[in-house]
Parts: sequence; C-alpha cells; structure tokens
Amino acid sequence: MERTMGNWEEKMAYITFITPFGHRLYDREQNRIIHLQLHEYKALENVKMGCGTKEDYAILRKLQNHGFCCASDLNKIEHPATKNIETIVRNNINQIVLQITQNCNLRCSYCTYSGNYYNRTHSKKSMDVKTALAAVDFLMLHSSGVEEVAISFYGGEPILEFELIKSVVHYVKQNYPEKKVRYNLTTNLTMFNDYVIDFLIKNDVSVMISIDGPEKVQDKYRVFSNGKGSYSTVVSNAKRICEKSKEYFAKCLTNTVISPGSDYRDILDFLDGDELFGPLYSTSTLVNDDDSKIPISYDDDYYCIYKKEKFKLMLAMLGLIDFESVSSLVKADLTEILKMDRLLLIGGTHRMKAHHPGGPCIPGQKRVFVDVNGYFYPCEKIAEVDNFKIGDITHGLDYEKIRQMINVGKCTEDECLKCWAFLYCGTCVAKMVTEGRISRKKRLEQCGNTKDNLLRHFQDLETLRFYGCDFKQVEEK
Repeated sequence: MERTMGNWEEKMAYITFITPFGHRLYDREQNRIIHLQLHEYKALENVKMGCGTKEDYAILRKLQNHGFCCASDLNKIEHPATKNIETIVRNNINQIVLQITQNCNLRCSYCTYSGNYYNRTHSKKSMDVKTALAAVDFLMLHSSGVEEVAISFYGGEPILEFELIKSVVHYVKQNYPEKKVRYNLTTNLTMFNDYVIDFLIKNDVSVMISIDGPEKVQDKYRVFSNGKGSYSTVVSNAKRICEKSKEYFAKCLTNTVISPGSDYRDILDFLDGDELFGPLYSTSTLVNDDDSKIPISYDDDYYCIYKKEKFKLMLAMLGLIDFESVSSLVKADLTEILKMDRLLLIGGTHRMKAHHPGGPCIPGQKRVFVDVNGYFYPCEKIAEVDNFKIGDITHGLDYEKIRQMINVGKCTEDECLKCWAFLYCGTCVAKMVTEGRISRKKRLEQCGNTKDNLLRHFQDLETLRFYGCDFKQVEEK
C-alpha cells in the first residue's frame, strides 16, 4: 500500500547517497554517516518520494529505533550567540583590517573595484592617521580576552599609504608594548623599494603577494593604469626582498586569482614550479562573483584540471604520494575535508528547538573591517554600503545589527528547517547580496551548489575512510 508523505516525515532531515563502496545515509539530527544495505537505501528513497510501501516503512521504523531518520524538533532559526553577542564580542576581537586606501596603481580586470561590481569603484580616498590610530585603540580595548591580535593593511594598494603603515606600527609599539601584535599586508608588490623592504623585515610584517601566474597571464590581468603588464616589476621586487633576507622572503605568501579562460595548466605549473614563487605557501581563488554585474563561469578545462589535482590530494592523504606534489589549487579542499571529519565527531541538531545554519561568522569577533571613513563591516568581502555597517569608530559596534546579521538564515527559515545540509551550509552574508541588499532569492540560489559540494565532500570522506586514511596524522602534517 502506498501513501503520501505526512507532516512528521517532512521534518526528517537526512540524505541518502551512493559511493563506490556502497550506500550511505547522512542524518542531520545525529550528524553521522552510516552504511546502508541496498534494500534500506531503496526504502528510504521511496519514503522521501512519498511512495513508500508497508515494508519500506518497517525499515524506516527500524532505523528510527536506532535514532536515525527521526522527525526533527528544530522549529526556529536562531544563532546560539544571539543572546550573548555583547559578551562574546566586547573583549574578543582578534583582528582589524584597515582599508588604508581605496586607490591602486594597478587596474586588474577582475578587481571588485573595477566597476564590474555594484557599490564598489576605485577612488582616491585614503584613511587619515586619526582614524587609523582610533581603530588601533578600539582593537586593544576590545581584545582583553585574546592573547595575540592582528592588524592587517588592506587597499587598494596599501604601499600607496606607506607612511600611515609606519605610523600605526610605531603607535602600537609606543602605546601597547605588552600586547602581542601580528601585522599583515596584502600587496601587488609593484611599489616596493629598499626603504619599504627594510621596514617590513625589521617589524616582521607578514606579506601576501598577489600574483596570477607566469608573465603572459600576469600581464593579461594585472596591469598598470597605462595598460602595461606588472610581471617584470613584481619579479624584480621579489628578488630584492630575497637578496635582503632569504629567511623573510621564505615566510611570504602568495595569492593567485584564477580567471575564466586562462591557461590553467600554465598557472599551476608556475605556482608549483617557479624558482622564486614556487617554494612559498600559496593560495588560489576564483574570480569573485558576489554582487557582480556580469556572469562569471569556468569552462570544462578548469574542472578537468581541478578533478585531477583533487585525486592527487586524496592519494597524498592516503600516503601514496607526497603532499609536495599536490597543487595549491586544492589546498582549500584539504582544509574542508579535515574540518568535516572533525565536525562529524560532534553532535547534530537532535532535540534542539532552535539553531542556525552554518555559514555566518560572528561579525566583530574574528575580525572587523574598518573602511577609509572609519565605518565597521564584518569583513573586507562585503560591499561597503549602509545595510552591512556594524558600527563606526566613534560609536563602536552596533550589537543589534550584528544580531540581525548572524540570524540572516531567518529569511529562508522554512527551507532551512527542513534542510539536511543545515550544519554545513557555507552561505555567508557576502553570498546573499544583490545590489547592496540581502536577498532571500540570492540565498536560495546558493542552495543547489552548497548541497552538491557537501555531497561530494561526504563521498570523498567515505572513500578516504574506506581506504584507511589516518585523518589525525594528515592534520599533523
């Protein structure tokens, strides 16, 4: 006898999936993945589709007796930090990111300030000394519970305001000598000279170099305002740093933006094999599509290369090849798989009445982005418009605005309460922006990719487990 799905069944949050080694069930309430026999898998699929037989429901009840596929008690979207947000943030800010200038000497085609994004364009605005030092005071006043803090210099190109960087570092040394402070700088490396390099080395400022690949790639996307490529200048300045201190240069980082239509293999070969930049710790990102005026997509060539590198990553995790042969392109996947393995060891939403999908960080805790005018935002990825301000240098943090932001999932409450991917949702506020506003539609548009990516990570995880991966040992490496 067939029957349609009832209300209690709609509250079951699970997903069944197939691996090369059998059938699996992920249950949100338990936050666990378990093995299924083929007949169990088919039964749960039938129940989900509303066409389960008497035998199918008998199998479902058997699983429910073991705590799986039970109706969820979750009935409200509310972030667990909602009631204690002031206590959490007031003394635990880890980092401030200072937008010391909106100006840049390059005109990278994909830049969020290029004019191809809503609400952001290049300008000649820069942060004044008073605002920068007030931001430092704010950080120190709100980080008593943090042993080490970070001050990051962000642009535009920060070296355009090098004297301001010096003023900030000097101010911290003079006024907060007891505080452990780490300095970070993201730069295109085109404006470095001996004076700049000596200061950065002396003060152990961590430098992230933006470089997109070999000369033909770099000079296509990362150009000066007159259209000239930047590769030769970047290489020359990198060599200058290395000549002054090989030890310091070895600690530099690189970030590569991989643009659609690029020669991806050339980029990876450069990142992994270049004599100068290859040994540095590197990260790669795709062109940002948040709030973009034009659609951004990647071709089959990119995904074929990505899948090959992902396979090599899994071989390395199993100890079959060396991690040094794994491309930086998939380093983020390693982090995600290890994180997922850890999260599956903790509880799920069983018997929770209220919770919030994963995704939003707590604005003001991990970092505060301070724009050139002294306004606060959750991070540098979010458009600098009124809807996303969480305070300013004069009045401090707006805790009510932060509460609203961490509960952004309320705009899709009905869908989220039923979703099996609830705990692993990676949709942050920056991914929900349409023309400067939070969009319910834009949030829901992310759901398909979120679930597809999570399911692939689950399948990878189960494959690694089947072949005996020692996740703890991998993490220690």
